[in-house]
Amino acid sequence: MNTETSTSESGLLTFYSLESAMKAPEKVNKLDLHFKDLNKFPDELFQMPNLSELVLWNNQISEIPESISKLKSLKKLDLSGNKIKTLPNSIGELDNLNTLVVSWNELESLPDTIGNLKNLIRLGLNNNKLKSIPDSIGNLKN
Repeated sequence: MNTETSTSESGLLTFYSLESAMKAPEKVNKLDLHFKDLNKFPDELFQMPNLSELVLWNNQISEIPESISKLKSLKKLDLSGNKIKTLPNSIGELDNLNTLVVSWNELESLPDTIGNLKNLIRLGLNNNKLKSIPDSIGNLKN
């Protein structure tokens, strides 16, 4: 089995290494970089216009950049098991996002913009340091 890529029935590609994904960034549909010991959000992701699923769980990432809003095709974002203390306000601009998992981090609060994620179906927040959630969470209908 090829451990760097796999192809789905639709012909879209899943990549398991940043290096192999960067060889064809326009073909990247899913990028799974769990347990890669990343200490920062990879800037290379912004060169992947069709990225719809991003898995970064169990790394050492402490900050998510405001520029995450550029990932317009993103439907699933899993940031579990990192060291994230806050999410950027721009997270609310990810209009296609239906799954956001930020469990097992160090989140103390959520941005009010979380309520802008109209297509969100799943929100995983367990095992953080949240004392409250913003009222805007009531805007999430799914």
